[in-house]
Amino acid sequence: MPSSKNIKQLEELSEKLARAKAVYVTEYLGLNVDEITELRKEFFSNQVEYKVTKNTLLKLAAEKNELKGLDDFLNKSTAIAISYDDPTSPARVIKNFTKENDLPQVKGIVFEGEVFDGSEFKRFANVPSKEESLAKLIALLQSPLTKLAELRKEFFSNQVEYKVTKNTLLKLAAEKNELKGLDDFLNKSTAIAISYDDPTSPARVIKNFTKENDLPQVKGIVFEGEVFDGSEFKRFANVPSKEESLAKLIALLQSPLTKLVLTLKSPMSNVGNALNNLKENKSD
Repeated sequence: MPSSKNIKQLEELSEKLARAKAVYVTEYLGLNVDEITELRKEFFSNQVEYKVTKNTLLKLAAEKNELKGLDDFLNKSTAIAISYDDPTSPARVIKNFTKENDLPQVKGIVFEGEVFDGSEFKRFANVPSKEESLAKLIALLQSPLTKLAELRKEFFSNQVEYKVTKNTLLKLAAEKNELKGLDDFLNKSTAIAISYDDPTSPARVIKNFTKENDLPQVKGIVFEGEVFDGSEFKRFANVPSKEESLAKLIALLQSPLTKLVLTLKSPMSNVGNALNNLKENKSD
């Protein structure tokens, strides 16, 4: 009959396996006290629990959690590295530690409820951490190509076409359309934002985008057939959109003062009509 101590240890171990994102079953015998202390320290700093366990208890805990296939790895000395957060964190700790030590050796792995052979260890160890993945994502979001895609998306959602163009082609097209003065702006790299509806829409998109980005920089503007220097950009960017102007007009028409003017105007119009009718009746 199992002792109360073993029963309690089994319950605790079963609960740990149930909560764990990953469990790395390792062979540790051969590490000295200082090495085990250093290994525990590395695990602890990476939010990983590392504990020596009996194979019999681990087998029962695995059965209780319906983890099949773990029995093959429960031999010799066993210590388990448990992560409740990042399932690849123990693998990276072991990878770094075994650069200068022969142990621990990974015998088996429980990863997100699935059992793997220890030979799969390197595959998990090479997976970037959450922090590394986040850093890569941030770097990607800050890359020129990603920012260009984001800018194109903003233009598209505002019915603006944005395209990179050659200065020579743009110069010839401007000459064909008799747009004088555009040559001064055709230098270095050039992309054009074209609006076929609201002429100030591109300016507003660029204004909002450059709040968090240094580019694009407006070199020149063609507005209703007239060429302006890029220094005029802010003037166009501050012009309300058609929707904003319409909303202001509706608000004005719905304001109390406007309604009062319309109300006062209506009776005077009726009086005028009545006087005209009287004149017509007298003449008859």
